[in-house]
Amino acid sequence: MKILSSTVRRVAGPALAAGLAVTAFATPASAAPAPGSTVTRFGGSVVLSAAAGVKNQVTASVSGGLLIMEDLSGVTAGPGCTQLTATTARCGSAGSVGQLTISVGDQDDTVTNSTGIRSVIDAGPGNDIVNGGTGNDTINAGTGTDTVNGGGGNDTINVHDGTGGDTVTCGDGFDVVSADPGDIFPTGNGCEVGSGIF
Repeated sequence: MKILSSTVRRVAGPALAAGLAVTAFATPASAAPAPGSTVTRFGGSVVLSAAAGVKNQVTASVSGGLLIMEDLSGVTAGPGCTQLTATTARCGSAGSVGQLTISVGDQDDTVTNSTGIRSVIDAGPGNDIVNGGTGNDTINAGTGTDTVNGGGGNDTINVHDGTGGDTVTCGDGFDVVSADPGDIFPTGNGCEVGSGIF
């Protein structure tokens, strides 16, 4: 009986270990979530494009003369930019950037341009918040109930989507707005020319 018991143990031991190894390899590793956007720079043009189905929180800022692009949902640095953290990328000298293009697509997104660089912002579908910079911005709020602050500069703002409820503050500069009846323009909104608001 002792010999048999010892034999069983010798056979069962490797088999059990092999079973555990198979189980370990068979268990799928949890995949890391994909970044919410990708940013690239080609010459004087910086472009940030969002992935579908992501609620983006994007900020463009300048630190030490360098353009920093942040997306709290995660950002991947493409050609012309350098990864700093999972949510930030550096895209070279801000002074040589002529245009900043940001497209955040669907979901309820937030975009803030904290620079003086001219920007083109497409907020897409969803209830979005867009804050323009001190330069000349072109902002297309898309569909949804949006809040747009043009900031400084001569801005072109489009909240025309066939329904009211959007809130627009143009700010300083000479600003042109396309809107719908029922959109909201607070007192002192700073809008000079508007379709559907006057």
